[in-house]
Amino acid sequence: MIIKRKFFVIFLLLIVSIYPTQYLSVAEVNDQIPPAPEFISVVPDGDNGDYIFNQNDTVKIQYTSDRFDVEGLILVGEGSGLSWNITFTETNNFTKSSSLGPESVYDIDLNVTSYTVFVVYAWYNDLDNITMEVLDNLDGALGHQLWITEGSLYPTLDNVEGGTSQDDENVEFYVPRYENATIIYLTNDPENVNSTFITLSFANSTEDLYNESKSIRVNMSQTIFAVGDVSEFKYTINITQRLIFFTAFNEFGWERKRSDTPISHQITTGFIIEVDFFESKDEYTELDPIVFNVTITNSTNDDKFSYRYRYFENETTETPLLNWTETSLDSFFLEQKLLNVSIDDVNHTQNITIYNVFFELELNISNILEIQVFVDYLGQSYNASIPDVITIHDSKPEISLLTSDLSITNSHSGFIAWETSILRGTLNETVISSNTTDLSDFSIFGLDNYTAIFNETGVIIEGNHELIINVTTTFEIVNISDPMGARITVFAFNNITAIYRVDTENPTISFVDEIEFSDANGIVTVKFTFEDLGINPTGVIFATVSWGNGLAINVTSLEEATIIYRYSGTYTITLNATDAAGNINSISFEVTVTVPTTETSKNGDSPISIIALFAGFISIVIVSKIIRKRENF
Repeated sequence: MIIKRKFFVIFLLLIVSIYPTQYLSVAEVNDQIPPAPEFISVVPDGDNGDYIFNQNDTVKIQYTSDRFDVEGLILVGEGSGLSWNITFTETNNFTKSSSLGPESVYDIDLNVTSYTVFVVYAWYNDLDNITMEVLDNLDGALGHQLWITEGSLYPTLDNVEGGTSQDDENVEFYVPRYENATIIYLTNDPENVNSTFITLSFANSTEDLYNESKSIRVNMSQTIFAVGDVSEFKYTINITQRLIFFTAFNEFGWERKRSDTPISHQITTGFIIEVDFFESKDEYTELDPIVFNVTITNSTNDDKFSYRYRYFENETTETPLLNWTETSLDSFFLEQKLLNVSIDDVNHTQNITIYNVFFELELNISNILEIQVFVDYLGQSYNASIPDVITIHDSKPEISLLTSDLSITNSHSGFIAWETSILRGTLNETVISSNTTDLSDFSIFGLDNYTAIFNETGVIIEGNHELIINVTTTFEIVNISDPMGARITVFAFNNITAIYRVDTENPTISFVDEIEFSDANGIVTVKFTFEDLGINPTGVIFATVSWGNGLAINVTSLEEATIIYRYSGTYTITLNATDAAGNINSISFEVTVTVPTTETSKNGDSPISIIALFAGFISIVIVSKIIRKRENF
């Protein structure tokens, strides 16, 4: 009977463990968030697995999802009759086709009528509890994409030989001026519908590319004819223009991405720009005007160059104190000259234009200044250089004391050392002054080692002496009235103060009251006081008591001290005190101590020993009784 009952309980537990959990907890149904569905495939997968379909093809979209925590899937998107609205319709609700283990497979048929983007949500109970699929490896697309076959026949840019791509999307290419660039386009012909031509369109702006009257159209030469479903077309152009936009079209339409958006490209060339500052960008101070030369090679009459600047409070701030301020370079024109160069054994004439830019700007120490040159070409602005960044430094020399800025001494002469660092220029003069007349005979050991010795004259005077180290430097800056002319010399000053404190008086110390000691046990207690008085006291920093038996203790923070002598005899007890200036005072006295001995101490039979033996005996008796009781129990 007991075995049958156990078997019945095990059987019930087995049934509960395999029963679907959603039927065991009704209270949690309404708030349950379903797991995300996972994409399986689109069947068929289009030409070459690229999801490219003929218009009105019907495809089957398949997903897998949790078997128990998902009630259904819903399809949303755009194109082919889809909408981004998350609502049930007759065509966007998936059908569960199979279930195995913890997962179910859902599918839905979709008639592909146009370029389509879609995503899928899992829902539970209603559309208030939904979870969207995780979109991985879609290159930033809004969802999975389906294409119409015609889209693959549009021209696709493959490369610009002789040029360097300036971005990941192959939108902008750089080609040196007067050099050739070969533009290569491809068409993909999955059904061997050969493209018969590709026409290139060149213009001065993106908008003009699609206007025949404002663009130049040329036919490309076909070099590969439908090899592996790909046809190739080429066109070579000599680059003489600063900036040119291009795109292409064939009988199926303009170049575009697989969506409906036409795309274009641009080739930039030409000018080389150099910005040279009159001061090192690492050595600008608040006294320097902003002066620099801009040298441009291969500029054209259509190029309009300007510069702009802005500045920030310091390197940690993100919002500028002054936003970009723009000024044309025309008013700063300095000179123009021609330079003959040879490119591919062909002689060319390059023009060099130099601008001398100068302006004053009230900047503070630690400000961050950014300056950038840009070009306006046919009404559009393009950056011609990356911003130059200048940190504004302090023009004053930096002085650091190598000795303490509060030197305390009991000597009549002193030593002080410092270090001076300068951003640029030369160290002109160093002078030490004092706020008292008590110090004289300053001796400075040159401008390079930055040390000085000074001596008091006459009687040693106690007190605080303030020493001021004054440093002067000189350096040259650009004359804003004549930037290309001679520079002007400016001075920068700085000083630092050091306090020299003279204290020659010893601390005052004394023992207090009678010496306390006991002939019975050899205990001696001493009480004492110590303090630093006088004209300019610097304070006691260390005090000790020596007991005359080789032992000493630190009593700097104490008022009394005690010792127990082990042997009878006469001992000299000494109190020492030292102040911050190094002055030391000491007093001593003798004490005679007699330490008696007893028979009990010799035999070791002290009252404490007897009590300990008795306590041990009682403990043994008690433990024995406890053990005996446990055994009887």
